[in-house]
Amino acid sequence: MASAGIDQTLREKHSEAFKASHTFIKDYYYHMDKLRHYIARLYTDDAVLIWNGHGVKGKQKIQDLFRHVPFAEHKILSLDAQPYMESSFQSPLSFMVQIAGKVQYKGKPWTAFQQSCMIVADCAKYKIVWDCYRLV
Repeated sequence: MASAGIDQTLREKHSEAFKASHTFIKDYYYHMDKLRHYIARLYTDDAVLIWNGHGVKGKQKIQDLFRHVPFAEHKILSLDAQPYMESSFQSPLSFMVQIAGKVQYKGKPWTAFQQSCMIVADCAKYKIVWDCYRLV
């Protein structure tokens, strides 16, 4: 009986992570492609970003890094979210998101990319606490 309750709780967390991640990632790439000057709003104050080998910490430094990245169009081909059940982030739901897709920078051919990020609830909004984006 206890096992059934745990399984149900896990299923609910997976479902919540799946729904929240799809909504969040859609919003994230809208900002990345069209409203990049607001992208730092989607990160926690002390977030860490590794963008294609360049690491920065803090939302202001993240915003500064993105000022130097050419504008692009992203297409998501795959997205998976896993809830992080033993959260050390003081968040009711934290989840790891894996994204794969393709990106096209102005005047360049489409290139594959992968992104992994940890997302946490922060004041009733989801935000990225760490992020790793890589062109492949």
